[in-house]
Amino acid sequence: MACARPRTPGAWAPPGTCPTETGWAQSSGYTPIYVRYNSGLHISENGRLLAALLDELTANWPVEVSEIALIGHSMGGLVARGACHYAPAGSWRERVRHVFTLGAPHRGAPLERGANALCHAASRLPETRPFAAPIKLRSAGVKDLGFGYIVDEDWDGHDPDAFLRHTGTVVPFLASATHYFVSASVSRRPDDPLGRLIGDLLVLRPSAWAHGGHGERLQFPVHQYRHVGGATHFDLLNHPAVYGQIAGWLTSGHELPAPAATGRHRPPPVVRSIGPSARSARGRARGARAARCAGAATGRRAPRRSRRR
Repeated sequence: MACARPRTPGAWAPPGTCPTETGWAQSSGYTPIYVRYNSGLHISENGRLLAALLDELTANWPVEVSEIALIGHSMGGLVARGACHYAPAGSWRERVRHVFTLGAPHRGAPLERGANALCHAASRLPETRPFAAPIKLRSAGVKDLGFGYIVDEDWDGHDPDAFLRHTGTVVPFLASATHYFVSASVSRRPDDPLGRLIGDLLVLRPSAWAHGGHGERLQFPVHQYRHVGGATHFDLLNHPAVYGQIAGWLTSGHELPAPAATGRHRPPPVVRSIGPSARSARGRARGARAARCAGAATGRRAPRRSRRR
């Protein structure tokens, strides 16, 4: 989940780790560190624990850590965001340069919301009430996935089994890092009806991209997003396209400026060089439009200028 630079020879790799993955990370100058968390806890609790773990890890690293990249799949992407939120200023958080989230439900997971609705409906009738009890046994972390809760304020003091009640807050993305988003869909094209309906079976593309849907702009430049067609949620864990995309992002060297504190990236203004003839032509066009508007407002037709040839 966390990769710390510079590379340390002989870094430990857990059993079953793909050798090419470890070799690629080390050849890129990163030491891969794999972190497990308890999905039964709230995501915010796991985020706080990860923040403390990374603080201890960087303080005891044998060499100075100059750069950190966080990679989180599904709930792990939200845990990584929570860790960045709870880490104190001046800590390891200042060295995070890349954050990759693979199929993370930033805007929530429809499957969990469906379980919430089913539990609520089953609780209304005596005949179906016994079926609601096992559905309520979902862990706190799984219930947080319904709307992508990251911090304590999202769930503290609220009933997690209330019917589709969204009590989340807006948590900005870490401003000092470049953020990348990977989504998947079972259909080849994400805009196909099946892909729009079920996504990767657990998360829809707008949620994995932290996007509100139609009418809302992407928060970051478009080349920081990637969609993998014909894949499921868990295919993102070892899909060669995801592997190649992360490797390309990390080795490209094109780190973008950090986003604003609000989490919304604003593209720089486009400045064009305008010559004298272009300025005069545009000025005449503006004057003509203003005259026509004035004529429409007064009910009189604005005079047209004769064009000299």
